[in-house]
Amino acid sequence: MRYFLVTLIAFVGLGCGESGKPIADAVDFSGKVTDATGKPIGGVEMHLQPLDSGKPAIIPLGADGSFKSKAVAGKYAFSFQMKGGAATAKVPVSYRDGSKDHTIVVSSGASLEIKLIP
Repeated sequence: MRYFLVTLIAFVGLGCGESGKPIADAVDFSGKVTDATGKPIGGVEMHLQPLDSGKPAIIPLGADGSFKSKAVAGKYAFSFQMKGGAATAKVPVSYRDGSKDHTIVVSSGASLEIKLIP
């Protein structure tokens, strides 16, 4: 019984993500979000929902639309919200609903250019 408890505590202490991959597998990536005309979309949060591995994430965008973050490599659906959950007119409605229609692929060192087209 004691061996079982020690083993259980060891597994819980490893800190695995929802997919079973350790959080340590996260990679650095960055990018920029613009509207259809190329103007930066800033002051919003990008919400990532994993489609194959990883954990959900919320990434704040800078005023110039740029971001830097870490996530487990894989495919993610993304949407946008203002801090606190309100929608913003700068973001087309189809990118605010949290559907899985818009996706990105996160990989080590990726520099993503995301253009929001209504």
